[in-house]
Amino acid sequence: MRLKNLLLENELWGLTVPDLLNTILKFDGKTLVFFDTETMGLNPHPEEIQLTELAAIAFDGGEFKEIGRFHHKVKLSPKTQQYIQNPPPRKSEKDKSPAELLKMTRYGESHGKYMEEKEMLQEFANYLNGFPNVIMIAHNARFDMRFIRVRGDRLGVKFKDVKVIDTMKIASYFFVPVLKTIQDQTTLNKLVKPNGRLSVSLGRSEERRVGKECR
Repeated sequence: MRLKNLLLENELWGLTVPDLLNTILKFDGKTLVFFDTETMGLNPHPEEIQLTELAAIAFDGGEFKEIGRFHHKVKLSPKTQQYIQNPPPRKSEKDKSPAELLKMTRYGESHGKYMEEKEMLQEFANYLNGFPNVIMIAHNARFDMRFIRVRGDRLGVKFKDVKVIDTMKIASYFFVPVLKTIQDQTTLNKLVKPNGRLSVSLGRSEERRVGKECR
């Protein structure tokens, strides 16, 4: 899967939000696929660091009408189960164990369909192939797309070339600068990290949990 990032920094430099919408982000005739993944870790290359869940919702870019959904949990492979039962030593106290990662992502709480990782990825490739002119959209999209690409390559699942929009980049380039101009410090303080920088994440853990429940 070859990625075409629509939000390259040199394209965004000096643009206003209307400029962005009228020049780069033209959605007529496009299919917008908002998606998210859950994984066993940050590096998709080891066999045991698999995808555990993938969800997506597609919209017609002209009418912004929902046209399809995808949501599957992934069965844990024998290698992954062994990894959970015999985890490697933690590098720091902040590191989550494999079991803690599963609990944090609420794995096992859903009674939906669980699939083998290869089967799930093939289903997702077929899902994307069912739409014209796909633009995939995610927060920190580079992470999710890397996992899908690497795990797909490992398991022999081919994805078509897609364009990608990273909403974290949008927040960084547009939302955060706008926030700096507002007077309501309560809103601003919710996004301030301990180092004083503004966060472009989806919010603190509790806010993210509520957001996931409302998806």
